[in-house]
Amino acid sequence: MKVLNKEQGRSVSRMEGKEAEKEEYPVKSYEGFEQKVLDGHTIYKSSKRWIALVVVETNSGRRELRLYSWEMRKGEWKVALASQNVGFWDWDAITGKVRELKEKYAIT
Repeated sequence: MKVLNKEQGRSVSRMEGKEAEKEEYPVKSYEGFEQKVLDGHTIYKSSKRWIALVVVETNSGRRELRLYSWEMRKGEWKVALASQNVGFWDWDAITGKVRELKEKYAIT
C-alpha cells in the first residue's frame, strides 16, 4: 500500500468487480490536528465532485468514520463539506429511510 505525505492521506485499495482500484483520499492534517487515513469508500466521484466515507485516526489515537465531500478547484481537491463524524449515526435506519423515500417517489 502506497503511503503519501501526512497532508494528503494514503492510498487505499478497494475491490470493484475483479480489479483493485487505488484511492488517495485528500484528507489533510493541520497544525495541532494530525490525522491519518486508515480506509475509505468512495460513494460518488466525478471530475468536479468527490464524496466518500473515510476512516481516520487522530493524533490522540481516536478512530472516526467521517463523511467528506470535496470539489475540484484549480486542479486540487478542496473540502466542500467539512468532515463530519458519522460513526454514531444509525445506518440501518438511514438505509431504511432511503429505501422508503426512493419507493414513495419512484426514484431509481
